[in-house]
Amino acid sequence: MSGELSSITDEACTSNANEHKKLETKSDKASRLRSLIITECGLKITTTENYLKRLQNLRKELNYINETDWMYESIDRKSH
Repeated sequence: MSGELSSITDEACTSNANEHKKLETKSDKASRLRSLIITECGLKITTTENYLKRLQNLRKELNYINETDWMYESIDRKSH
């Protein structure tokens, strides 16, 4: 009888250990997914910031060109 009890206890411990490993695996996957999502969001924010900076720089350049275009003769006028 004690042998049966021992084997039942061993099976229960093994079963609990396997369930614990499955939970850890699910937890690890969830943690990895959260990490990937956070990284992706950070990348999107950084990319958006870079696009906005680039757009701002292009607007500055365009304004400069518009302000100084009178200083230079047009190519069309030179060729005629």
